Amino acid sequence: MTKRYITALVLWMAAMSACKKQDIPTYSGERYVQFVNAQQDTASLSFFFYPNQGQVILKLPVKLTGMMTTEDLHYKIEIDTATTASADHYNLAQEFVFRKGMATDTAFLTIINKPDLATNMQLVAVRITGGNGVQAGQTAYVRRIFKISDMVSKPAWWDAAMETTYLGKYTERKFRKFMEVTNIGDLSGLTPGEQRGYMLEFKYYLIQMKDAGTPVLEDDGTDMLSTVKIIG
Repeated sequence: MTKRYITALVLWMAAMSACKKQDIPTYSGERYVQFVNAQQDTASLSFFFYPNQGQVILKLPVKLTGMMTTEDLHYKIEIDTATTASADHYNLAQEFVFRKGMATDTAFLTIINKPDLATNMQLVAVRITGGNGVQAGQTAYVRRIFKISDMVSKPAWWDAAMETTYLGKYTERKFRKFMEVTNIGDLSGLTPGEQRGYMLEFKYYLIQMKDAGTPVLEDDGTDMLSTVKIIG
């Protein structure tokens, strides 16, 4: 047996040993629950984008790591110390159920509008704390912070493409009128066809007002219809 053959045999045996080690399960018998995504920037929620709604229910997707469960697991999400909002700004269940046989599930946080949010921004922070038969997961995946208010601000969906092709330059007056006419303030979750429908509804309203001799004007006196770019 040559030296080269022996070396090759040793390397092959080492490789096979490494493969067997990689087959060893990495999870112990513990189970962990955590949010699906790691915490990033503080999420913003303004009731200005939800006209005539006194509350908004936020979905909090969660996932299970570790051994799959064959029975429902009960866990808790608690209000974190970073919260500045008073208790009447939110509603959070005392306990949540991670349903058996599922790898992901959903918890819910209700945010409630109050008069003070028209002039003040508040924080609502939550943290998963685990429960019976399940522990809180990785630190970066167990916390969420929401910035809540009822104040107007330019929405993320009103981007450069929106200004050049559809609704034209953003102004607070135009946005308020758009919401008044369409009764919607958030287009981000809609299909392109649905978005176009709302934008055309707004344009037709402006046309109707102009034809009636009462055009809708911007703060500087510009005819709002002339600033809307969408064709149709």
